[in-house]
Amino acid sequence: EYYNFIYCYKKILGSKKIKKTNSTHTISEIHGDLTLENIFIHPVKKDFKIIDPNPINAISTPLIDYSKILQSASSKYEQMRHI
Repeated sequence: EYYNFIYCYKKILGSKKIKKTNSTHTISEIHGDLTLENIFIHPVKKDFKIIDPNPINAISTPLIDYSKILQSASSKYEQMRHI
């Protein structure tokens, strides 16, 4: 038997183990789509800008940004999109 995403999502959010794990992380403002292509670096000024925020997530924890930048760096997704 297969379940749709909404059913699974509700089960995950209702899980005591998930609630306990998430309760150890602070809720805060996040970028929401932190990928390598959303970071611009100015080599002369040694400054950077982060563009294209998407802060609308079900859970606003810094783990979202950490996981997105890790996925971006390890999968080389941005390079593959332009092929």
